[in-house]
Amino acid sequence: MTGAAGFIGRPLVSRLRETPGARVLALERSSVALQALDGDYWRKLGVGTIDVIFHAGAYIPKDAASADLVKPIVESNVNGTAALLASLPNTPRHLVFVSSVDVYNRVGERTIDETSEVGPATLYGASKVFGEELVRSYARSTGCNYSILRLGHIFGPGEEVFRRVIPNLIRAMLRGEQPQLSGDGATERDYLYVDDAVGAIVAASTLPGKIDPINIVRGESISILNVAKHVAELTGYKGAFCFSGHNGDSLRFDNGAMKRTLGIHKFVSFADGLAREIAHFRETEFATR
Repeated sequence: MTGAAGFIGRPLVSRLRETPGARVLALERSSVALQALDGDYWRKLGVGTIDVIFHAGAYIPKDAASADLVKPIVESNVNGTAALLASLPNTPRHLVFVSSVDVYNRVGERTIDETSEVGPATLYGASKVFGEELVRSYARSTGCNYSILRLGHIFGPGEEVFRRVIPNLIRAMLRGEQPQLSGDGATERDYLYVDDAVGAIVAASTLPGKIDPINIVRGESISILNVAKHVAELTGYKGAFCFSGHNGDSLRFDNGAMKRTLGIHKFVSFADGLAREIAHFRETEFATR
């Protein structure tokens, strides 16, 4: 699998290594750049056959400002995906491509499902659209089965590397600092715990045929203000919140296809997942404070 050291990759590798008889070859950016992959790489490793590819490796923006950086996005997400597919020593049984709900045109407040209009607002989202097309092209030419999974807003231990709403709130409140919320906090987001996302990815790899695409989302949205209240309760923060700027578009997703096709019906509750993420912060960044 690619992206083995990432937010999704680490727990995915752990889950795969629990599979009896499985041999997991985990690629991460520190060991090989995706765009540098070729047939010689696999031959040197003695790899002649790959059963399933989990392609989770990508340049993922750490914040809104980096979602349009041309060089890293094109090199990793476009050239890297093309090089990976061209380098494979055989046609795998199944190829799982980790895409993103950032491929959708998200203007307006509506429920997004797999039939919703594709129209990414950033280069990162566009790179995921192109990656999906590369996978489809590869499948047409080889007959490979594949799954295109559009991951939503995933949260949990490991997302602290991103400047996102939840880690920003946790970090501020654990420091006793006043957390910043946009607008009046009414903007809604759909949050799915990372272990549930990993379970969906693994489930997709076991199915025959083509799964194209499926949104990997909870199917329930929560306001940013309520997220902040949850964080305050779990961290013991007693101060006020700071509100500034404007609300963004609220995002709501339909997870019917995920439930029907992958059989994913039970999720870690938002409160339990948040408690686990806060515990992770306390054990890492705030362990000596």
